Amino acid sequence: DHVVHTAASALLVRNRSMMDYYGFFVEQMFPTSAKLAEALEKYQDSTAPEDTAFGLAFNTKETLFQFLEKRPELQARFAGAMEGVGKDPSQSQRHVVTGYPWAELGEAVVVGGSSGFMSVELAQAYPNLKMVVEDYKKNVEQGAAQLPPELAGRVKFVPHNFFDRQPVVGADVYILRHICHDSSAENSAKILRQIVPAMKPESKILLVEIVVSPSDRPMSSIAERYLR
Repeated sequence: DHVVHTAASALLVRNRSMMDYYGFFVEQMFPTSAKLAEALEKYQDSTAPEDTAFGLAFNTKETLFQFLEKRPELQARFAGAMEGVGKDPSQSQRHVVTGYPWAELGEAVVVGGSSGFMSVELAQAYPNLKMVVEDYKKNVEQGAAQLPPELAGRVKFVPHNFFDRQPVVGADVYILRHICHDSSAENSAKILRQIVPAMKPESKILLVEIVVSPSDRPMSSIAERYLR
């Protein structure tokens, strides 16, 4: 008897980001989903970051990111999973790369930039643009290790917790891609307040988020369910 891969299982072996993506969802997100109803009933209108379905599933008062930070192998897998999401055609970076006047800028900071996959795309598209990627130490170490050699002088990796004061002063733009949707309105405001003192008068904060489609632009129920 012989056991062979299917096309799908072979892809998991060959594609590290996809393996990380499914590993994260199977081992962290599925158990969390099973506790969602219980969390909603228990915590009601709480906005405390520790009052979550994740906390119930893993018997912890830590947030997901605090939990991952203490487990380097899981944190590395999460970074790989986010890179995999970024490569999904439905999550394409193309609208970010082409939808802002990057060619006019000198330096951009990606706050919570994971392993830097979006910064790499921007740096490859705009030769004069310098990027700074900020995230947890393990994530930026992973990003620096896999950075294309030709970008070594233009993409910099800095360990940073976005609830701390922004260390890069005077950048042209500070980018938060899919950051605020993980936080309450109160914590999102805290993140933004830490950036403001580092800004020069002409600096911008650019939020890249998934938003619900306006009512005059109907979409399929499946697509709307995903957005919500």
